[in-house]
Amino acid sequence: MRPVLHTILGIFVVSALVGWAHYEAKEKTIVAFGDSLTYGFGDKGDEGYVDKLESVLNQKYETGPIEIANYGIVGQETNGVLKQLES
Repeated sequence: MRPVLHTILGIFVVSALVGWAHYEAKEKTIVAFGDSLTYGFGDKGDEGYVDKLESVLNQKYETGPIEIANYGIVGQETNGVLKQLES
């Protein structure tokens, strides 16, 4: 279930970003929420997917800085992420 949820959340985030990145605002903030993989547990420095996604988006879109606020929670499991979505 965990890989499926990450895939679904990833598709959702990327789909939202593709349209949103063309929005002409000076700054953009994206919220990433999820488990310890989102948080970057075990990653060195900025090697996590949230940091890499922020870097890629800022290189691809020149409409202004894009920041990703990382609200991943260490120790959170898929059920906890689903509860966050429900509330």
